[in-house]
Amino acid sequence: MEKRTNTDPAAISPEVEKHARHVIEIVPAHDDPQDFVGLVREYTEQARRDGVDAEELFASQDLDAELSDVGRKYGMPYGRMYVAIEDGHPAGCAALTKNDDEHCEVKRLYVRPEYRGQGVSRALLDRACEDARDIGYKHMRLDTLPSMKSAVRLYERYGFHEIGNYNGNPVKSAIFLEKDL
Repeated sequence: MEKRTNTDPAAISPEVEKHARHVIEIVPAHDDPQDFVGLVREYTEQARRDGVDAEELFASQDLDAELSDVGRKYGMPYGRMYVAIEDGHPAGCAALTKNDDEHCEVKRLYVRPEYRGQGVSRALLDRACEDARDIGYKHMRLDTLPSMKSAVRLYERYGFHEIGNYNGNPVKSAIFLEKDL
């Protein structure tokens, strides 16, 4: 039996195409925060659909005020906003904010469900850590809820470890994490 091979260099087998890596681009969102704000609003709705008590999650935060002036909390030179773009579409977001001269905090890390498991969260964290080091921060912090199990696992794999309540978050079940940069 004769073995046939495809000599067309542009031909990709369906199996290879299925596993081909998508290019994830992390873009700053300072000049045009519309996608960032939209993704954060989507994040709150998705949290509710996922069974997270969004009122508990955002209990001590005035999210509407934050999103009406995102530059105040996440603006340069000490903060950052990011949107992950995959195949030309917003796939996720994250922000960086200053706690003090040595500590920053990752906020609003969210990846749309259809993009999860493709490295988008890791790409956002990589960029946030890189920028945090460039700014001069020594440690990165975040808070989350135990019900956000996949997020907790991601943070632990990324090198975050549990610390005490650093930001006065009144949510009793909140988990506080930190990573050395």
